[in-house]
Amino acid sequence: LLGSLDRASAFSLPADVPIPLRANRRLANMRGPSRQRPQGSARVKRLFDGLDALTRTERFESAMRGLNRILRLDLDVQSRTRVQLSRAECYLGLRRLDQVRELIATLEQAELGPKELVHCALINAHRLAVSGQAREAFRTVRPILQGSAADEIKARAEWVAGLSLYRTGHYSWASQLLKRSAAYYRLNKLPEKLAAVLNNLGLVMKSRGRIDAALDCLDEAVSLLPPYGCQMTRLRLQTSRGICFLKLGQIQRARTCLLEAKTLATSANDQL
Repeated sequence: LLGSLDRASAFSLPADVPIPLRANRRLANMRGPSRQRPQGSARVKRLFDGLDALTRTERFESAMRGLNRILRLDLDVQSRTRVQLSRAECYLGLRRLDQVRELIATLEQAELGPKELVHCALINAHRLAVSGQAREAFRTVRPILQGSAADEIKARAEWVAGLSLYRTGHYSWASQLLKRSAAYYRLNKLPEKLAAVLNNLGLVMKSRGRIDAALDCLDEAVSLLPPYGCQMTRLRLQTSRGICFLKLGQIQRARTCLLEAKTLATSANDQL
C-alpha cells in the first residue's frame, strides 16, 4: 500500500513547476472543443436573424428588447441604421405611431442610401395609412410603385397603396393592388405577411358586399398563422370574421369569433 502511494505521489508536481507544452495540448484535447461566441459581423447577423423571426411573428416587445441590446454594441453605420428601421417596424406593429413618426424623422435627417430611404418611406406611408391619413399615404408610396423597386419592396408598396385606396373608398383599385401583393407573399412562402394582406383584402370584399368572398380571404388568413405569435393579426381577423358572420345572420358563429377577439385584445393589453 505504501509503495502504491509513493508511486502515485510521483506523478503529482509542485504548483511552481510548469506543465510541458505537449502536456498542455493533451489536456486541451481531453477537455474537448471550446464553443466560441461569434464575433463581428457574423454575430450581428445571427442576432438580426433571431430578431427578424420575432418581428415576423409580431412579438414586438421581445424584439424591441433585443434591438435595444444590439444598440449597445460597436456597430457600423449600416447596421445601426438597420436597427433603427427595425425599431420603427416594431413601433408600427404596436401602433405607437408617434414614436414611428419621430424615429423616421430622425432617420431621414441622416445620410441614408437609396434602399434605406425607400424603407423609411414605406414605414411612414404605412403609418399614415393606419392613422387615417390615407391620401397622404398613397402620395408617399406612389413613386415607389412607379419606380423600378425590388419585388419585395414593390409588394409592400402595393399592400400599403391598397390599404390607402380602401380607406378612401376606391375598392376596385385597392382589390387589384392587394391581390398582387398577396400573390408575391404566397409565391415566396411568407405566410405571416400574406395573412395580414388577406385580412385587408377581406375588408375590401366586405365593404363591396361580397361577404362570402371576404370570409374566404379571412379563413385562409387564419389557416396561415402559426400556432404562436401574430396576436394582433389574429385579433383583427377574428373581429372581421365576426362582423361578416353577423351580416350573414349567423349569430352564434359571430359571437364565437368576437369573444375570441375580446380575449386576444385583453391579453394584448396585459402584455403592453
